Amino acid sequence: MTFHLQQKGIVISLIENPSVLGATTQEVIEDELPSYEASNPTFASLQVGVNDWIHGTTKQLFKENLETIVTRMQAKLANPHHIVLVTIPDFSVTPNGAKYAGERDAAMGIQGFNQVIKDLASERGLVVVDIYALSQGMKEHQELTAADGIHPSAQEYALWEALILPTVLQMLQT
Repeated sequence: MTFHLQQKGIVISLIENPSVLGATTQEVIEDELPSYEASNPTFASLQVGVNDWIHGTTKQLFKENLETIVTRMQAKLANPHHIVLVTIPDFSVTPNGAKYAGERDAAMGIQGFNQVIKDLASERGLVVVDIYALSQGMKEHQELTAADGIHPSAQEYALWEALILPTVLQMLQT
């Protein structure tokens, strides 16, 4: 996204990407937020929650952890509204998605967590980009799923970026 923002005349550089594959919100708080806070950011995006759902985190604990993360992220920004929240994709449509759902309804669970994200964004006046419906295309188009059968492929990530980019452009140009 940095490249595409620069093409549109936005002066931006990626300072930090503390993302850790498989991290829960608790791990983000403990292990990733300190790195974010040390980076002196001016803009941030956040996509988190799928691993909480997979590991059985309650919706209430997810909400509490998400509030902690967003509060700390906002505290580091000169403009506390320069955060874009991105919803959780529907991993249940991938070839190996069922392995991670157990006996639970993954689609319903993810939608519940996504509602927590949307509600927090609304409460805080933050922008949320909903990729859930777009991610369901992985069911019909196997090329949108990575070789491991669970994660998005580069093509899927490019589709997400195309959805997120206009929102970020609008935010950073105003």
